[in-house]
Amino acid sequence: METKEKEILMKNTLFEACMKQQWERVSSIYHHSGVVAWEAKITKSGDTVLHILINCYHPAGSKNLLLQIKDMVDIYKLNNILEDDEALRVLKLQNDIGDTPLHLAARLGNTEICTHILSRAQKQGKAYELIRERNFKKETPLFLAAHRGKMEAFQFLLTVFKKENHNPIDICRQENGDTILHSALSGEYFEMAFEIISELPELGNYVNEDGISPLHILATKPHAFKSRSYLGSVDLIIYHSATVRSLKRAKQSAEDDEILNNFPANWWTLVEFFKFV
Repeated sequence: METKEKEILMKNTLFEACMKQQWERVSSIYHHSGVVAWEAKITKSGDTVLHILINCYHPAGSKNLLLQIKDMVDIYKLNNILEDDEALRVLKLQNDIGDTPLHLAARLGNTEICTHILSRAQKQGKAYELIRERNFKKETPLFLAAHRGKMEAFQFLLTVFKKENHNPIDICRQENGDTILHSALSGEYFEMAFEIISELPELGNYVNEDGISPLHILATKPHAFKSRSYLGSVDLIIYHSATVRSLKRAKQSAEDDEILNNFPANWWTLVEFFKFV
């Protein structure tokens, strides 16, 4: 059988095993077929096996699938199989919308998978290369974690990126100019928004291509705030059960009081919010 035919057969076998969720069979093919299998895009949407497994994973599902994902990523870590740069290249493979495996893991919010994907690159000081990869909407894995309100994954990716001495502001915007702060507020992930402001306060002043700032977005969500209440603690602004990290209120001057009193009562919370920017 010619090499091309063998590759087609291998891809079809992998696809069939994935569709039947025969993960041990997938793992066996993965182990014995080498780089050809790892790089193979086996769906019409351009997914590799690793893309498929991460997409299929659910925290409430089988722990065995998580172990299979880790096992497949571990293959890339073996120095006698892949050189560092080659392993990085495999982990950067994109599907037809430009997502890498790390994009999927960040969107899922699974810090354990994110950690495993980045572990070898971290040792080389190159984890930032995976974290700054953009899909075709110009979204990075960090952006997607914030967009979905995945706090733990967001904090992990941001910490890793900063440790490698890179400016995270560059990876916090998508193609229309929205920042992670725009996105968190649009999704009403207010705890995430406060975390972003705490870590990257300069994002409070960014506007998208339509000139929309985070304050504009916040102003469209009056249902999220207590009307006619003068807030002493940020967590009081949330109507619902979301728990927001307490933040100390800055001292207010007499001049601030006068300015604040000129605002309608239901805008006070917006003023209070941006005192932390």
